[in-house]
Amino acid sequence: MADTTENPNEETIKCVVVGDNNVGKTRLICSRAYNESSPNNRCFMNTSHVPTVWAIDQYRNNEQVLQNARCDVDGTLVSLRLWDTFGDHHKDRRFAYGKADVVVICFSVCDKKSLEQVQRFWMPEVRKHCKNIPVFTVACKVDLRFADLGKLNKSRGVLSKAIRGSDILYPDHCRTVLEPLNCPYYESSVLIGHGIHDVFENVCRAALIHRRSLYFWNSGLKRIQRPYVQQPLEPPKPKAPELNVIHEDTNPLPNLYSLYSSQMFADIVFVCQEEKIYAHKTIIAASSNVFWNLLNCLQKSEKQTVICLDKENCQPSQSLKDTSINDEDPFSSKLTHKRRSSSDVTVTNKLIKCELPIIVLSEPDVQYCGTNADNMEVFNVNLPPQIFKIVTEFCYTGCLTLGTEKVNTTNTIDVLTQVIVASQRFGLTSLMKIAAQIINSDAENLTDDLSKEFLVQRSQRLRELFLNNECWSDVVFAVDDGHVYGHKILLCSGCDVMNAMLAGTFIESKDKQVDLPFATTKSLQAVLGYIYASDLSELNDCMDEDFGEVISLANRFCLPDLVALVEGFVVKLFMKHENQHVKSGDAVVMTKLCEEVLWMLEMSQMHNAPRLHEWCLHFLCVHYNEACRSVSKLMKSLPDETQKYLVEHRWPPVWYIKQKDAYEKMLSHRRNEECQQRAVRKPRK
Repeated sequence: MADTTENPNEETIKCVVVGDNNVGKTRLICSRAYNESSPNNRCFMNTSHVPTVWAIDQYRNNEQVLQNARCDVDGTLVSLRLWDTFGDHHKDRRFAYGKADVVVICFSVCDKKSLEQVQRFWMPEVRKHCKNIPVFTVACKVDLRFADLGKLNKSRGVLSKAIRGSDILYPDHCRTVLEPLNCPYYESSVLIGHGIHDVFENVCRAALIHRRSLYFWNSGLKRIQRPYVQQPLEPPKPKAPELNVIHEDTNPLPNLYSLYSSQMFADIVFVCQEEKIYAHKTIIAASSNVFWNLLNCLQKSEKQTVICLDKENCQPSQSLKDTSINDEDPFSSKLTHKRRSSSDVTVTNKLIKCELPIIVLSEPDVQYCGTNADNMEVFNVNLPPQIFKIVTEFCYTGCLTLGTEKVNTTNTIDVLTQVIVASQRFGLTSLMKIAAQIINSDAENLTDDLSKEFLVQRSQRLRELFLNNECWSDVVFAVDDGHVYGHKILLCSGCDVMNAMLAGTFIESKDKQVDLPFATTKSLQAVLGYIYASDLSELNDCMDEDFGEVISLANRFCLPDLVALVEGFVVKLFMKHENQHVKSGDAVVMTKLCEEVLWMLEMSQMHNAPRLHEWCLHFLCVHYNEACRSVSKLMKSLPDETQKYLVEHRWPPVWYIKQKDAYEKMLSHRRNEECQQRAVRKPRK
């Protein structure tokens, strides 16, 4: 048993805590007795209320509790003994009130009845048994003022009474109700550890001041000061809404293979042993620099009809005297023309671990045969149809498709070997590596990585070569400030609305030019950049007013992923400007930022950008006072529902501002009184 011998130099104070049931008396006492830190895990032990009374015997049986009871108040050693009581009104508490030095009456901020009972029941009972001792009123559970009540009610269960927003009591209302009692008012929260030290330290001061009035000869109590004014609790700043960003591995051009299979918008035909394979110039040119140079040379010179591939460099042969590689070609490189001394099979076997039969492939000479009746350019390819189909399908899908389930047969290995040789000659390094890995039975995830890498490279080439480029363009969009060139195969592959408009029965499918009002070249280029390559680099060149047009176009074309990406881009830009304002404190920056946010708020609501709309509301709530000062006219012009929402969710809230003003006035008044007292005590010279 702990030693309870009282120290003669120590002032023992008996503090009785009373109040209705389920207001937080016991947890408040335990938090002080056990010196618990925040967040207090005791609050999560029982979701439903269980009436308990903290035993005073803890001061005799628990050494830690006895040590925590000792504290220093203004240079005076104090031992605070807390007495817990039942909240039932019919219980007899005369024994607890005996020899009490101070009484604390608790009520809950989520129970209006507990506040009313302070004046109706508890104060008369206290004055009946303790006539002259100090009495404090303490509001418990103040964290509920800014808690998520919906989530809290779910955790409490269906048997507990749900807490509504209208049940929450705020400081101005509490002070008004308790004003006739003329008692100090404090607030506390065991969950976040607010006010516990303030309450009991000032309780000790009030008890010692009362004891000093009874024992005026006790010189040790002359240093005790009046109870301090409690600083109000500032509600935590609300968190910004999270923006759901789409996955980075989203498949670009998801409808591309279906359009390839249906031969829609095909503009080139490859004839392999009398079998026709239809394709699109943009796709095969972006997939392989060999195809790009082939078609680029053909576009510059209509005289040459036969193009031979140099096996060493996978480039058009220098026998093309009348043509030359484009100096501005992003895939062109310096050519070194050294003929091989070994066969292609030697190079192939370097990628393959096992011994393979020697397969001789003829040179894949590509012969231009002119145009057909459908105005498609026709090429004759000296390759087996099966091999060239695999090469062509890889350009569209990034996957190696053999058309058979078994990959360990001799015939399949022969096909894969021919695919390696053909892909090497056409400059498809990824296809060559994938075929080699399948023969070597390597892990499938490596093959997936190569496919993703190829698709990313193809997307970058599509953007660099064909974004707003007249080369092989088959549709022109007329916007408000100019024209933007497009390619139907890419537009229909990446956008369902474009697919219905350009490949369906609409009038736009037959016209070369499509009118697109209420759009600009920058905004449309940004949308086409996303469709072509899932890329948003075009947004870097956009002005603030262009972001709204991009979201508007994305909403018109039913591209929710693009809307989400632009929302994230705009929010990051706004947050950057907000940080600049915090560092510089420039009011001009905040004024401009508030104007942009208000404009974006209206635009996001109009064009179905809910995440951006939610973030703009959050920004205006957090900077409500600054927005009202800088752009008051624009704030007043908002719809009534929006204004009501901003007033209800503004930070800091009105009740905190009022409480802070009252706190500062009380501090100022107290300082003036102390200055006057010091002036009176100062001896005259």
